[in-house]
Amino acid sequence: MITRYGDTLNATADTSRNRTPAIWYDVPIEEIMVDPMKGSYLFDDFKWGINTGKTPVASGPYDVYGDTGVIFRQEVASQSTGVVELTGNDADNDEGVLATGPMALISDAAANARKVVFEARVNVASITDEAIGWFVGLGYDAGSFATCAQTTCLTDDEADLQAWSFLGFHVDLSDCDALDWVYRAEGQAQTVKTAGFLVPVVDTWYKLGFRYDPDFPSSKRIKVYLNGVEQASSAITATEIATATFPDEEAMGMVFAGKVGTAAAVDLRMDWWGCAMWGDVEI
Repeated sequence: MITRYGDTLNATADTSRNRTPAIWYDVPIEEIMVDPMKGSYLFDDFKWGINTGKTPVASGPYDVYGDTGVIFRQEVASQSTGVVELTGNDADNDEGVLATGPMALISDAAANARKVVFEARVNVASITDEAIGWFVGLGYDAGSFATCAQTTCLTDDEADLQAWSFLGFHVDLSDCDALDWVYRAEGQAQTVKTAGFLVPVVDTWYKLGFRYDPDFPSSKRIKVYLNGVEQASSAITATEIATATFPDEEAMGMVFAGKVGTAAAVDLRMDWWGCAMWGDVEI
């Protein structure tokens, strides 16, 4: 299908700045903007600055956290196109977190049967072990009613994800050249759906995203995409969504977080991200 975003059946890697057609092709952006009861939608291309500080601070739709000296800023070389950069993380276990409040939930219940999409374009300056562990995706600490910038996000020394709910893409400090596709329901064990989903290359842009549709086949209820191409073997099934370890029915927001493992700064960048939830069932 050819849409305003392109060909939804594209099978060739697309590393451009464009969003992935197969994820975004039918998101009713205009309808949601006119009538918020239709769903939720947020897209940010980072054309403006981010307010940062050690204590979690509000900046636009975000809560932002940075250890001493750690900041999110517009990358100077990319001001015209918009890139946010996590930098200044030059002390061991320095961390920065950019997060929104909950804006989407994946549910297998008919009463909450809505489509959910998420995608982000990211880039990391080092894949040397202990350089930087990071996460991008959806998450929220419902037990504390807190965004992941207001609570402990990544553990010291390993950059493991804490016990809040999440669904997304994660690199830990012990294996920085392996990006895993992971999920967890709050308080449950983490599931690594696909270990080594991507072996990142330094200073290379990647589009990471997923799409949940309650009408997708049960064998791939959540489809996951890398650079615009569906990764069929990494799909999450309806059976997996129904297990206690999946964050079913748990509202989550965008999380972008990084933690270094040595006293050496490593930049982590995001070009843009977007998330939407909509369906026949009104919010």
